[in-house]
Amino acid sequence: MVWNTYCMNKIFLGVFLIAIVALGGWYISQNRSLFTPQTSSSSTPTDEADPAENAKQDAVLIVSESIVGKWQSREDAQFVREFQDGGILVDYYDNEEVFAGTWSITSGVDAMEIVIEGDGTQEDTLHFTITEFTADTLVLTYMDRGGVLEFSAIK
Repeated sequence: MVWNTYCMNKIFLGVFLIAIVALGGWYISQNRSLFTPQTSSSSTPTDEADPAENAKQDAVLIVSESIVGKWQSREDAQFVREFQDGGILVDYYDNEEVFAGTWSITSGVDAMEIVIEGDGTQEDTLHFTITEFTADTLVLTYMDRGGVLEFSAIK
């Protein structure tokens, strides 16, 4: 009888442990969300703003607002480039309009870039790097050939 009770206790303990493990597995499968990390749909690592990228975007905005106005060429005083609000660009030579198009500033790898697209018969797209920019000076380097245009602000 002692052996019978001993065996029955072992069998009962084994069945009890198996039942506990089975119930635990079932509970976990039914409540998986409790055991997996939750990610917020509004904030994922790819959505978080990069401080360096924010600084570039701020700089582009500041330059885009500050460049608006007329700029006279330092090499040829008869050449004037006007950056207007809304991305409109007009080039004048000897006070006559010689080129019209649009402009936009982007954040390049090493420097800000300005893209000028011509309208009408002059549908060229020109890419410049903004080499220097102050309230009085604008220096653009033509990216295709490396030519440099230097301007002074017209007050």
